[in-house]
Amino acid sequence: MTSMLYPRFRSFFLLILALGLLATTAHADEHYWILEVAPDGSVLTRPAEIQEPVAGLDPVTYHELFTQTTVQGAGQILWLSTPEQVVIDLGRGASEYDMVVSAALPARADLMYQAWSIADQKLADNFTHVASGPDWGVDPDRLAVLANGEYMLQVMIRMPDQVSVTRAQQRILIRGSEKTAETGGRPSIRPRPIPTWGGDVGEGYGPTGPIEVTPLPDWELPADGRIIYVSESDGNDSNNGLTPQTAVRSLDRGYALMRGGKPDWMLLKRGDVFALTSRNSNDFRAWEKSGRSPLEPMILGAYGDLELARPRIDTNGNGVFYGLRADNLVVRDLHMYANQRDPSNRAYDRNENSEVGVWVNSAEGLVLLNCMIEYFKGNIVMQDYPEPDEPTLRDIRMHRCVVRNSYSHGDTDSSGMFVNFASGFVVTECIFDHNGWNEQVSDSERRGRNHNTYFSHCHGVALVGNVFARGSYEDVKFRSEDGDHPSTGILVQDNLFLACAYAIGFDTNNGDGRRTPTVYRNVEVTGNVFAQTLGWPLDNPGGPAMRIGWMIDGNFTNNLYCDPDPRNERPQAIEIKLNTPMENIAVTENTAALADLPGFYIFPSTANASAINFTNNSDTNPLSDLGQYLHQLSPRLSVDGLLQLMAEEHAGDDPTLSAAGIIAYYRSVYLPGGLLGR
Repeated sequence: MTSMLYPRFRSFFLLILALGLLATTAHADEHYWILEVAPDGSVLTRPAEIQEPVAGLDPVTYHELFTQTTVQGAGQILWLSTPEQVVIDLGRGASEYDMVVSAALPARADLMYQAWSIADQKLADNFTHVASGPDWGVDPDRLAVLANGEYMLQVMIRMPDQVSVTRAQQRILIRGSEKTAETGGRPSIRPRPIPTWGGDVGEGYGPTGPIEVTPLPDWELPADGRIIYVSESDGNDSNNGLTPQTAVRSLDRGYALMRGGKPDWMLLKRGDVFALTSRNSNDFRAWEKSGRSPLEPMILGAYGDLELARPRIDTNGNGVFYGLRADNLVVRDLHMYANQRDPSNRAYDRNENSEVGVWVNSAEGLVLLNCMIEYFKGNIVMQDYPEPDEPTLRDIRMHRCVVRNSYSHGDTDSSGMFVNFASGFVVTECIFDHNGWNEQVSDSERRGRNHNTYFSHCHGVALVGNVFARGSYEDVKFRSEDGDHPSTGILVQDNLFLACAYAIGFDTNNGDGRRTPTVYRNVEVTGNVFAQTLGWPLDNPGGPAMRIGWMIDGNFTNNLYCDPDPRNERPQAIEIKLNTPMENIAVTENTAALADLPGFYIFPSTANASAINFTNNSDTNPLSDLGQYLHQLSPRLSVDGLLQLMAEEHAGDDPTLSAAGIIAYYRSVYLPGGLLGR
C-alpha cells in the first residue's frame, strides 16, 4: 500500500492525550472531567508545563474535542486538542504532561501505549507497553528510549474479552541529548483528575475551531494480521483465501474469513466484476467487523496489476453496504456502481429509485480512499436511526474518491453525499460531480433539495483541495437548526467550485432564524476558487456563489470568484442573509471578476451590518475563462471531458488534472501578483 500524503496542508491536527482512570477503590459516582478552557483559549491548569514554545510555530490554542468510547461501560472520553505538538525535552529536567478523561473506566481495564514514528512511518521499537493498576501514565523509561524526532503517541483502552478499543493520540516532539533509562528527573505523562467541565461552545459535541488535516498513514500488515484474497474470475469458495492462488470467489465468503478486532485485509482482484443479488452478499453488505486501531485497521481493498481497473461491484439494486457499523475500517481502491441506474447500461431499470450505495450507521475511524461511487440515488449516506443523543459518526476520512452522477425521480431527494450528526469529518482531494440530477432521465431535473454534498448538524468538518462541480443545487450545503448546540469548527480551504448553481450555503430550516440565534460557530472559508457559477432558478439564473447567515466567528478570506456562466444574469460572490444573527464575521481580501456587476452583495440589514468586517475586497473585470486552460490540455476538451479525465484513478498524479492545478491557473490569470500575499 502506498502512502497518501496531503500536499500544502496546514499544520497537523493534534490531540492532547485525554485518558485517566477511576481507581477500583473509588466511589461509583466519582468521575474525572476535562480541563477547563478560559475564554481567551488558555488552559486553567498547569499551562506552563503543557507546552514549551517551538521556533516557527504559532502559539497554541486549545479546543474541546469529544469522542465516545466503543468499549462497553467505559463512558464518554473527552480530550483537548492543539494545532501544534507537545515538546518533551528529556534533557530539561522533570516535567509532567497531563491526560484527562470524562468518566470512570471499567474495572480490569488497562491502557496500551504505542509511539508511531513520523519519519520512519512505523511503530517505534521498544516503546509499546501496557499500564495498569495505580500507575496509568506513560512509563518515563520508554520516553527515554525514543530517538529525537516527531511521534504520534497513541493510547488504547483494552478490556478483557472485548475486541473494541478506544484511543486518543498526541503529536509529540522528543528532544534532549542526555538520554538514559533512569526515571529520576525525567518528564512523564500521567492522568490527572479535574473536577470541572470547561467551555460551552459546541456543548461537547465537537471542536470549537476549524480542525487540522493530517496525513493518512502508510498501513503495513501487522504480524498477527492476515490477507484474504477474493477473485470473481478465478476464485473458489472452497479455498482458504490466504494467497492469490487460493482466492475465494464470493464477497460473503471473504467477509466470513475476516476476524473482528484484528488488522485483517480483504483484497478484491483488480479487473474483476462482482455482481450482487438479493440472494447473495448479505453478510458482506451488513458489514460490522472492526479493525484493531487507526494504525492497525481492517482494510477492504484491491490486489493485482495496477494497470487494471479497480475491482467493480455491480449492485443490481442492492447497494454495497446497508447500515454499516464498524470502527477502524479502511475501504480503498474499489468501484461501487449502481449498474441498473446508469441509463447507458444494458441492465438499466427505469423503476429503480431507492438504492443507496454506501450507507453507514455508526463508525469511528472509517476511511474511504481512492474509491469511485456512482449512479445511486444516494451515493453515500451517513446517519444513524433513530437519531442518537450523541454523534455515532466520528473521525471519518475521505481522500481521492470520486462521487458522481447520483440522481432521483420526481420529487424524491438525492445527494452525492449526505452526512447527519457527525463529529470530525475530513474530505481531501476528492471529486463530487453532477450529483442530484440526470439530464438523460425525463423526471430527474435539477431540484432545490438535491446537492453534491449535504452536512447536517455536523461538527469539525474539513473540506480541503477538492473539486465540487455541477451539483443539482448547492455543491456544499450546511444545515444546522439547534442554537443551543451549534455546528462548530468548519474549514473549507483550497477547493475548486466549478459550474455550480450555488457553491456553498449555510442554512437553517427554522424560518428566519430568530428562534435559533446562531447555529454556526467558528467557520473558515479560505483560498477557494469559484468559477462558472450559474445561479438559480434555471429559467432566470443568477445569484451568489456563497450564502452566509446565522453565524458567530466566521472568516471568509482570499477567495476568488471569476468566470461566471454566460447564462448567469446576476453573478455575485457572497450574499449575507437578511436579518440573520451575525457576530464577528470577516469578509476580507477576496477578489471578484464578475463582469460589470458588483461582486459582493450584502442585504441592507441593521441586524447584522455592524457584525461584519468587510474590508479589502476588490472587483475586477474578467480577463480569461476556463476554455483557454482546456485548450492548453487538448484543443477540443470540454468541461465534461475535463471532469472525466480528473475522475480517472491516477489522474491525481497529474497536477494539470487536479483542483490545485486549475486553481493555480485561475490565480495566475486574475491575480498576476499572486493571491494577495498568500
